[in-house]
Amino acid sequence: MWTTGGATRNSPAGGLTLRAVARRVFPGEAAIGADPAHRERMRAYLSDLVRPAGLSLRTDVVERGAGHSYGEMAEALLGPVLGEDRAVDLIVLAHAVPDVTPGRATAAYLSHLCPGNRMAFAVCDQGTAAPFTSLNIISEYARTGGCPRALLLVMEQATLPYDAPPATPVPDAHTGVALLWQSTAGPAPALAGLRQRPDVAPSEVADALSAELDAHAPATLIVTATLAAACGPGRVPATARVAPAGMPTTGVWWALGAALDQRRGPVLLADYEPVLGYLSTCAVA
Repeated sequence: MWTTGGATRNSPAGGLTLRAVARRVFPGEAAIGADPAHRERMRAYLSDLVRPAGLSLRTDVVERGAGHSYGEMAEALLGPVLGEDRAVDLIVLAHAVPDVTPGRATAAYLSHLCPGNRMAFAVCDQGTAAPFTSLNIISEYARTGGCPRALLLVMEQATLPYDAPPATPVPDAHTGVALLWQSTAGPAPALAGLRQRPDVAPSEVADALSAELDAHAPATLIVTATLAAACGPGRVPATARVAPAGMPTTGVWWALGAALDQRRGPVLLADYEPVLGYLSTCAVA
């Protein structure tokens, strides 16, 4: 169960700089899947979870121990994104697909791997809007002055151990993107704008996106395949980059890392979460 809605959320321009980005594809499956005791716990937990929703548990997937663990995926990204200085003040884990270790508080597990007076929590049940919601939260904490260094972890693993409703976006691979944000000025790319519009109907997506792009011109537009489809043919600029459909949550953040590697100019990330009706945009200059 989740509660969502409310007014448009805007993050003030500036205030956060993007110090580092690390991204990785994780082949294979989580090592914990080989543990018979874990598979038995998963079967019991998931059976109780899917029954009220009227979904069917895929026992063959559980028995194979398929899927990956966000804890292990995120841990592998800490070194590349943080370097030798692993001290952070805030860790936020954003995901849409459930973890294969639901009994573990993964964000808390990660917090003990980083020195410092850190807080840690996860944002889910927001669909693909979860990373944008997480960055909104990070920006609010940064405004207090108490969390100058924050790590955003965007994760998705590709295994659903139950039959999902039709048209549910399922990733093609286990992927993760780690983004280190710091509330200090400097030459690094800066957060130039962050906005989440609720209650956006599919028929309104193209016009709302056009308005955001005009506000952040001449930014390079990076959109999800879901948003491009919602806009319809010819409504997304030909110069825009469309993230792969097989990366519904990590795609635009993965593409942001590529844009920074290629030393592109301003970038505008955009995604549409059709179930919640959220249009989320993030400008990095």
